[in-house]
Amino acid sequence: TFDGSAGGTNYMFSAGYYDQEGLIEGTEYEKFTLHNNLQHKFNQWITIGSSMQLTTSTTDRIGSDLTYDMSVTNDIFRWGWPTDPVYNADGSYNIVNHGDWFNPLATMANQTNNQKSVRFLGDFFLQVDFTKHLNYRLNIGYDVKNINRYYWASNQDAKASDNAGD
Repeated sequence: TFDGSAGGTNYMFSAGYYDQEGLIEGTEYEKFTLHNNLQHKFNQWITIGSSMQLTTSTTDRIGSDLTYDMSVTNDIFRWGWPTDPVYNADGSYNIVNHGDWFNPLATMANQTNNQKSVRFLGDFFLQVDFTKHLNYRLNIGYDVKNINRYYWASNQDAKASDNAGD
């Protein structure tokens, strides 16, 4: 972050980075941010300014499909029966069906669920000071977000193999 003032202009710029690995393999969150504030006083009556922020983020999740948005952490406790083996004798995942959800470890290993987003948030203003106690301020704000999501499940995933005949 750096900020300052020169010739009637105040400014602040900052950048940020955040990276977190999840507790479960295959989960992570990464975010970049840029932010600025800018204000300029032209004379004793007119001031303009802006505040803008740009954020990009990537989220890697496991065990969520596009319809139910359930997660492996929920499935382990709901469907991860301790009496079911995780693997078959040949080393493949044991695909068991206890309702809608299956072997959580097979889901973790055989699904990809990524989300990337970009967001711009901006606020712009014009202020006219008529007297010390009377002014007019026009604010214009803009907020736009673009999200791209990618979901893939291999035929080794229980949910994908269960729906293969549909």
